[in-house]
Amino acid sequence: VVNEKNTMCIRDMANLVAEKIVNGKIKVVYENADKIVYAPDTELRLSSEKLRKLGWEATKDLEEMYKEAIEALYKNKV
Repeated sequence: VVNEKNTMCIRDMANLVAEKIVNGKIKVVYENADKIVYAPDTELRLSSEKLRKLGWEATKDLEEMYKEAIEALYKNKV
């Protein structure tokens, strides 16, 4: 399932977690960043249009989902 409002590359997702989820307590390090070659953008756009027609609606953004997932992981460790 996709929430079209929250699409981003993996690098941006890692930075979101480092900056907003753990409030800068960790940082993302790009080793050999000048040598990294990325695959070309395929312009593939996922859609939840059919699910919305059935009544499904995204209720959370990516930041909120990460916070809840991490909170659940810590609760289960105790």
